Amino acid sequence: MRWWSLLNPPFILVSQSSVSLMKWACVTIEAICVLIAIALSHGDKRAAALVAMGLFATGAAACYLLIGAYDRPFVGQLSIRPDSLLQVMPEASSDLKHS
Repeated sequence: MRWWSLLNPPFILVSQSSVSLMKWACVTIEAICVLIAIALSHGDKRAAALVAMGLFATGAAACYLLIGAYDRPFVGQLSIRPDSLLQVMPEASSDLKHS
């Protein structure tokens, strides 16, 4: 047994988890409900409604981007390199070089 398997660092566990489809659906439904509420509350002022909905939609898009980036941090378009993890696990680094 390796010494780092005893430590069980939380960042390794987090890197193996992913955001479920149910969470994505809830965030999407919540964003749609808030956009509808903004549109209804600014119903008499069209310009104010467009500005408020545009600002919220921009914030919601940033949230989707962050959730997607942290969903699986070591794979995908927005991935980061696990350099610190490879320093702790040198045999994983040699496995990556041979594959």
